[in-house]
Amino acid sequence: MGKMTLHSAEVPIRCVVFDLDGTLVDTLGEITSGLNAGLAAVGVAPHDRENVRGWIGDGVEKLIERALPRRHSDRSEDVLRAALSAYRSRVGSLSQVYPGIADCLRSLRQDGLGLAVLTNKSHEVATAMVQRFFPDVFEVVEGAAEGRPLKPEAAALRGISGRIGIDVAEVLMVGDSSVDIEAAANAGARVAAVTWGFRSRSELAAGSPD
Repeated sequence: MGKMTLHSAEVPIRCVVFDLDGTLVDTLGEITSGLNAGLAAVGVAPHDRENVRGWIGDGVEKLIERALPRRHSDRSEDVLRAALSAYRSRVGSLSQVYPGIADCLRSLRQDGLGLAVLTNKSHEVATAMVQRFFPDVFEVVEGAAEGRPLKPEAAALRGISGRIGIDVAEVLMVGDSSVDIEAAANAGARVAAVTWGFRSRSELAAGSPD
């Protein structure tokens, strides 16, 4: 996979940027557990995994906004604090790396490609999870932090290519949601959508990934 030819242009792929949740690691159980702990703190009933699956991808604030009934919308900050506290205490404990990912990453590194993670998960939690499951694998790990743009903004992916020192056209984004597809399109990168994550094949295909 050292070079990938798409459309009519021959531009070598020099770096593969992975989404985290639903792409590298199955975190659905852990996210659901943390969210429900936050909801319980304000007396809101829990949600099941399948509901939560469809709400993941745009960051924790959006996740809470989607999960919180409108009549409790004024408690979102309380839910956020409780959910993050619960989630931080169990990072990685209810999650597992998807089958084949370790071999995939090893093969890409052997081909001389740069590897990075770009996620809308908080930067603190993202780096802890990457360190737990993929120590010394990724050159760059970027999560949500104050002043940092989230996917699908173009600057999120362009910032990583700049840090690595390559053109964004030499980047392949790999993710499991329309947010990843849009992020690549906005930045001018190529994108591969994976079907083992949190979205259906039909939803991903609608975004026309490469």
